[in-house]
Amino acid sequence: MALGLTRRPVGDVNLSCMGKVKMNDNRFVLLNDKDNILVCCSHILAGENVSLEGEVVTLEAEINVGHKVARRDISKAEKIIRYGAPIGSATVDISFGQHVHLHNMKSDYIPSHTRDRKVGVAK
Repeated sequence: MALGLTRRPVGDVNLSCMGKVKMNDNRFVLLNDKDNILVCCSHILAGENVSLEGEVVTLEAEINVGHKVARRDISKAEKIIRYGAPIGSATVDISFGQHVHLHNMKSDYIPSHTRDRKVGVAK
């Protein structure tokens, strides 16, 4: 496992209508079953323990609201899936529980540098 993340199993929950479901910390949301990321709903500090996919993970980086963490290991060049659709590609291997953002993914649709531009302001 890369980057010193620690993880330990916390078990599954058996819901009669859904079978076994991996539990996630309520500060993260899974938007679509096909997603390989979870979206953060609350500011979380580096070093905090969170439950992701039924395992306790110690986060290596601060995660801001709206940012993503890997739901599983993601290989370099693999598509990042959010809302069940690809939003970009991994630029490096990304470990389970690792922050997923511009430092390790790229948009496949717009150049990343355009995200800083303001409408009507020439650069």
